[in-house]
Amino acid sequence: MEAILPADVCAGPAARPGDRPLCRGHVHVGGGDDRRGGDDHGTGDVCDHGAVSDTDVTRAPRSRTVALLTPALAVALTLAVMWILEIIDVPLDGELDGYGIRPRQVGGLDGVVFAPFLHAGFGHLIANTVPFAVLGGVIALGSSKHFAQVTIITGLIAGLGTWLTGQSNSIHLGASGLVFGYLLYLMTRGIFARNIAFLLGGVIAAVVYGGILWGVLPTNRGVSWQGHLFGAIGGIFAASSIHERKAAGAAKDPPQ
Repeated sequence: MEAILPADVCAGPAARPGDRPLCRGHVHVGGGDDRRGGDDHGTGDVCDHGAVSDTDVTRAPRSRTVALLTPALAVALTLAVMWILEIIDVPLDGELDGYGIRPRQVGGLDGVVFAPFLHAGFGHLIANTVPFAVLGGVIALGSSKHFAQVTIITGLIAGLGTWLTGQSNSIHLGASGLVFGYLLYLMTRGIFARNIAFLLGGVIAAVVYGGILWGVLPTNRGVSWQGHLFGAIGGIFAASSIHERKAAGAAKDPPQ
């Protein structure tokens, strides 16, 4: 969950001396004309398919394994960066958290890039790791390119939306804006792609993780609902921009 701690309830070490409160948040050979003579048995091509070596036999399953694991690598590397930064931040007494989003401050705009990788403690990071791995992994296994596109689009919209509307004198950070974006992308892509399999996948995602959508409402004090809300909007926008054009193009150019 992406959390925001107002000035009077912020807990934990300050990001920097004198800093504002911390807001936690946020995949024929051979064919030719080698004919059997002109006898009564007729003629025909002889196809030599060649011998299959042991290397060819073992290479196929290995290639399938690599093809399956490669898309998940992007998700794993992103999570690894988050964990490494949190470990580094322990001896720094939370100093890295100061690089989160500072609403309506020019100096806080760089937090749009840094905030998703920063967390206010391991509890916060663990809470984001599991849904990030599951939802991001589903997207990446379908297409590594789509995972990158959804991450960038959602991250920018969630970050800029939080920067514009977030609570003053606060710092927002965390990956849950991306988590909300991944969820809404999975829930809506079937609508834009006009794809039954995507629609069914969206229903499953909604059943498993739909409960977190209450986080887009300002119901819990200290929760950065802005990051959640704009992350969700970013996921819908990503689904539309990625899949709607493809669906429209497929409708115009039906297979021959």
